[in-house]
Amino acid sequence: MKRPTTRAILVLLLLVGTACDSNNNPVAPTTPPAPPPVPTTTETFAGQLALGGISCHFFEVAQLGLAEMSITSLAPLETLTLGLGIGLPDEAAETGCTLVVTDRSVKKDETFLATIGTVGSNCVCVFDVGNIFEDVTVTYTLDIEHP
Repeated sequence: MKRPTTRAILVLLLLVGTACDSNNNPVAPTTPPAPPPVPTTTETFAGQLALGGISCHFFEVAQLGLAEMSITSLAPLETLTLGLGIGLPDEAAETGCTLVVTDRSVKKDETFLATIGTVGSNCVCVFDVGNIFEDVTVTYTLDIEHP
């Protein structure tokens, strides 16, 4: 029968010792504290759309983060599907806004999420995706919560 060598015993003791603190209690891994939540601002915009139309609104962002947008009222037809997009102000663009992220299938009370990539001036636009009839004007209210 072989006896354990002194070296093997020392290695075993060293391994056991590293798993315990000075009180022979197991050392639990530490989790870093969660970062504080990003403060947000909610803004409400209202507008009107006609066939093929687009309506843009401008807002300021204090820091990068996630924006949540939702059309909260829509008339005369609440089930209408519209487009919604977020972007950057652009004086050369017809609407004054160049959209960076869009969703062409937004309905009332659905949330559209987009990452704000620029601190400062940003814009959000609501647009017709071909569902508004000629001679009909659609009114909407849009909420956007952003950092």
